[in-house]
Amino acid sequence: ALLTKNAINYSQVHKTSVRAALRQLQVKVRQNAIGGVVRPRDSDLTRVMSTEGYVDDFPKESVPRELLQSSSSKGSMITLGYLRGLVKEELGKGSYGKVVLLESKEDPTVTAVAVKAQAPTDCLGLEYTILKAVQERVEPYCTGHFPFPRALSFVSVSDGALLGMTNASQSGINLVDLVNVYKAVEDTPVPELIALHYTILMLKIIETLHWHGKILHCDAKPDNWVLSNSNSAFEGCTEEIPGSGLMLVDFGKAVDLTTAAKSGTDAMNVVLRGSASDQQMECAAMRKGLGWSFDADTFGICAGAHALLYGTHIEIDFNSLTRRWMPRKPLRRYWKKDLWTDFFDTLLNLDKVSLTALGSRPGSLRDLRKKMESHVQTRTSELESLLRHQGRILP
Repeated sequence: ALLTKNAINYSQVHKTSVRAALRQLQVKVRQNAIGGVVRPRDSDLTRVMSTEGYVDDFPKESVPRELLQSSSSKGSMITLGYLRGLVKEELGKGSYGKVVLLESKEDPTVTAVAVKAQAPTDCLGLEYTILKAVQERVEPYCTGHFPFPRALSFVSVSDGALLGMTNASQSGINLVDLVNVYKAVEDTPVPELIALHYTILMLKIIETLHWHGKILHCDAKPDNWVLSNSNSAFEGCTEEIPGSGLMLVDFGKAVDLTTAAKSGTDAMNVVLRGSASDQQMECAAMRKGLGWSFDADTFGICAGAHALLYGTHIEIDFNSLTRRWMPRKPLRRYWKKDLWTDFFDTLLNLDKVSLTALGSRPGSLRDLRKKMESHVQTRTSELESLLRHQGRILP
């Protein structure tokens, strides 16, 4: 109760962070103008958006309508003033705009770039700032695959903004899409070994984000886990397997614990209150009106694992006898029940004494991951075969 009383209001922290990020970007635009930073002379929007550190303001322009319409924009030529770019793929779609893969119509040597458009700007400036912080804090500890987008550029316009960043893949397929691929093509659920593989990756990514990044994602739902190509997905695999890695995307709801922490408070001990998610993605503490922290993201891992195992969104129930939260659906008898029971019980529940999510802290995630890895490492050849087959059925 004391922790909840002293908890920081999530909504207030987020709104303050959104405003602060936009102010920082506006200062950078002015500094660029004073410093005589010259805008690109060519008309290649893809080249501009893929230029790392490029921040600009086009006050007389608006977000290209193709990036706001519900209809497909694939193959469309979009313009921003004198700049032009070709939409190669749609990677994602939200209520405020789209994420597209933009390629150069003029120069095939220019690398395609993911561009996220929003109108109004809302939290897009915060997402740019958070991604820069993630890269600075986390990348030195990542070997091989970097499991987060790298923010490249930010352009504000009269009614919104565009964010340029690296992409996980050419398709944007996420865990929800993967479940649907297996249903449509194989008429089967995702194999349990594949579910274990991706759950291990989610545990490792969130552990790294929390421990090294000191950042809460606050929206780690299954469709924000995007499949990527990685040859470091698991030990013993030397060749790149399509879709074997994961990237966590959409940091618009994120909280930087280092800035949220009050003076003299350890960032790892920050406690927040209030809802940060849709009702169905609220962790147990949010549902109970208690303070929360890392459990906001570990509930997302549980939701991702549940989607892979069952093909449905997670629903949880509170057992009044055991005083524990568990998924409503029972575990199948032929699954590794000991691993999954430990996984869900640890991540869904609060410590009985402190009423905090001790099981969701980075050290606990590491322990859960190591147990799963010990099992998967005895079936490496089988996993590699399944992943290669999966790579062949992915669109």
